[in-house]
Amino acid sequence: MVDIENVVRLTKRIKEIRMLCIGDGNALTNAFHLNTKKDLRITSIIRLTRMITGLNVSFLYLSKLDQNVILEEIKLPFEENIDIEQYLLSNEVFLKLGFSSSLFFIVEGVLKNYLQFLDENAYKNTKGIKKICNCLLEEKLEWDIVKFDCSVFDFLRLIRNTLHSNGIHLPLSANEKNVSIEYKEKIYRFIDGERINFVTWDLLLEIANDMRALLFHLANNKKIREIKGLIPDTFAI
Repeated sequence: MVDIENVVRLTKRIKEIRMLCIGDGNALTNAFHLNTKKDLRITSIIRLTRMITGLNVSFLYLSKLDQNVILEEIKLPFEENIDIEQYLLSNEVFLKLGFSSSLFFIVEGVLKNYLQFLDENAYKNTKGIKKICNCLLEEKLEWDIVKFDCSVFDFLRLIRNTLHSNGIHLPLSANEKNVSIEYKEKIYRFIDGERINFVTWDLLLEIANDMRALLFHLANNKKIREIKGLIPDTFAI
């Protein structure tokens, strides 16, 4: 059965991050009078807020409805005898994959857009998201905490890729066969061919909050902040 107490606890954490996202968006809009529909400095925050809100809705659904009703709804007619925990496990894996993929996609797109806006040639000649991250933060924005920020983003990238492989680390390059990443004073290991078991919701929410801070600090960076006119968001809806 679903651990309701844990879901309720996580729901509160999700709401906290959502309110921080909203606060970031309001602060940027009020301070710099940004276009909320087209300017990357605010649309990046709005996109993250939408994603966090979607996760909030999913957890609210689990925490408020009768769990027996939920379990009956997800049963398939031709699998009546299957252990219901398998359904719950599959749903959680799917939700984690969707969340980590969406979070990665948002931040990846923002990093690329900023670099392309600041230096089209550098953008064209920089291949790979790790190099784009370093080029933008270290070279273009002269960010003194680039090493920390990029390590967090790289951690998210590895988690996303591994969840895509059903939780088994299947590296695309030889230099990532066995990777260890330190995050919040803990070591997380990705071993070639082995399943990872450390991707909890608490970890994903911690990373999401770091990504929120990253997007806000990008938009509030002195060089970015002083750009006059629109920084167009190519993914703006």
